[in-house]
Amino acid sequence: MLRAQTPAPMYYGSIDTYTSAAGIAAEQADFSPIYVAQAAIPAISAGQTPAAAAIAPPMTAAPVLPAFDPYAAPMSTSWFPSAAREAGNITPASSSSLNTFDKFAPNTAQALRRFREATSADFLFLPGGKKSNAFGLGQIDLQMRLAFPCRFIPNNGGTASGTGWFYVAPGASLFWFDGPVGPPDMSANAFGAYLKFGTEPQFNSVLGLKAWGQLGIFSDYHKVTSEALRFNGDLEAAIRISPQMQIIAGVLYLGRERIRLLPTGGLIYTPADDWTLRLVFPNPKITKRLWKGPRADISGYVSADYCGDTWDIRGIGATDYNDIRLGSGLEFLTPQKIAGYIEGGGSFSRELYSNGQRINKAPNVMYLKTGVVF
Repeated sequence: MLRAQTPAPMYYGSIDTYTSAAGIAAEQADFSPIYVAQAAIPAISAGQTPAAAAIAPPMTAAPVLPAFDPYAAPMSTSWFPSAAREAGNITPASSSSLNTFDKFAPNTAQALRRFREATSADFLFLPGGKKSNAFGLGQIDLQMRLAFPCRFIPNNGGTASGTGWFYVAPGASLFWFDGPVGPPDMSANAFGAYLKFGTEPQFNSVLGLKAWGQLGIFSDYHKVTSEALRFNGDLEAAIRISPQMQIIAGVLYLGRERIRLLPTGGLIYTPADDWTLRLVFPNPKITKRLWKGPRADISGYVSADYCGDTWDIRGIGATDYNDIRLGSGLEFLTPQKIAGYIEGGGSFSRELYSNGQRINKAPNVMYLKTGVVF
């Protein structure tokens, strides 16, 4: 399947330190997965998971507009690395198909679509058990990503004027726990409310950068203290060394009790349009497109993720949940820019960590993760 190819667009995406991604839920996601390879499919464009949810790829052909409208040229958006193999732009409706509102306010729907770049919903479930140290976890995460044009952010032709984008993504998460029995006495529920913000400048066809931060409150429902305020971030560079390969290097600030900083790096190799080998620590992923049709593209993948989160728990203080997940799943992407995934696998090296020590070592379990982006 190896053949001559035009240079693939720069890879992008975002890491979600809990679900993947994120991005996931597509974290990773993270909203979803970082620097995912893109290949062209008919009419499609920041999640990643969870899952586990981003350096914007250049458009192969900039839209021809009578005047610059930063919202009129939707940037390519891909939350799921393999399914989102889109290229091209949304084609404006012809005059014969315009509804009454569009006739009086042309391009309004397109501008709103670009401003609200994506909305995501993710679900994660890890069962508990009958053992005293068993620990089950469930999560529902909702997030919306908004895009603001900024002339000072380079985008290498990503829009008609080369204007880049600054992103703001408010979100909320609900968590529920099952166990453990006895100390630590985990609350039955917790919540997270956060704001992600960042930019993804692309300086030229070789070099791109991703800079994201997240500020939020993660706590149980008993009392919110300063321990509940959490910050994490993601700074990465992508350097193209060939049309099919890029080198990724950067650092993740997880802000957890166990690990504050974590290096990230590796390479992304796309030997053919149907294959993406994202060999990047700490969340590698190998994807193969299984089916390409007029209604959707479907891809399969295998992945590994270092996952977790931190909450302020009454009577304990700042408490981590950390695990390593090995899984596989299916992703889809439609021409209407609706994407989704379902993933299952095993969760290993599970622990609760607080005050400089492990306070619970939970047994290994299977997990289920699913999500949608539109």
